[in-house]
Amino acid sequence: MLACEHRERFLWVVSTGAMAAEDEEEREWSVRVFRRVVDGMGLGSWVDVRRVLEGVLWMEGLDGPGKRLWVELGEDVVINVGIEEPLLF
Repeated sequence: MLACEHRERFLWVVSTGAMAAEDEEEREWSVRVFRRVVDGMGLGSWVDVRRVLEGVLWMEGLDGPGKRLWVELGEDVVINVGIEEPLLF
């Protein structure tokens, strides 16, 4: 597991990667990893995620892609209820 002081930066890397992969084949994997990190940090809304990201590096232009990622995350949760996959680094 990541040390506490690195979790925020890892969330930033994972979320920006997932946003960048919006129309790419890697999107599904990126969303799954994003879900695991968000769950592990106890973040329950896009506002919570954004607050953490603002502490690392933030641009207003990321808000739209981030909100779309959060919506997709919700859809992914409904589809994949009960599926547990290991997160490998």
